[in-house]
Amino acid sequence: MAVVAELQEQIMDALGDGEQKTKPQLAKEIPGLSGAHLASALRVLKREGRIIVGSDGSKRVYRLPGATRG
Repeated sequence: MAVVAELQEQIMDALGDGEQKTKPQLAKEIPGLSGAHLASALRVLKREGRIIVGSDGSKRVYRLPGATRG
């Protein structure tokens, strides 16, 4: 579970620039990442309200609460 907690912090850092990002964009920014770990960490962050999940019209995107869309 420590891997997921560490990954959550890396995701929060990657989204810290205020831009919304897709799962592939997040995977590129975080080296040595398992797709399953990324999905688990994103689910937990969403459930805790630490990130917001939306859509850019064709893909699911993730962003921090209060970050601008686009």
